[in-house]
Amino acid sequence: MSKRFKRNFIIFIWFIIIIFFLFLLKFIVINGIFQPYLNLNGKDNITLEINEQYIDEGIVVKDKFKTIKKDLIIKSNFDNTKLGKYKISYQYKNKVIERNIKVVDTIKP
Repeated sequence: MSKRFKRNFIIFIWFIIIIFFLFLLKFIVINGIFQPYLNLNGKDNITLEINEQYIDEGIVVKDKFKTIKKDLIIKSNFDNTKLGKYKISYQYKNKVIERNIKVVDTIKP
């Protein structure tokens, strides 16, 4: 084999190794272990009597190393004075988790 062929072969092998590590890095950092996860505190389905007070227990947002406390978006149309089904939606970046609340009237007058 010529020196030129050996040199080109080594360059090709290094190129393959670099590409492999870039893909590995992408899967670890972007798709993998560093993605945050959301976990509801308390139950995810709750039934309340009409006009019953509800205090939201919130959620925990974590990545593999720390608890995240900022940039959390909470959306809700919950109204404990009206019968119906409601959702409390918690969003962090592109992850969303929901708590379902049902307001009922089972107490006879």
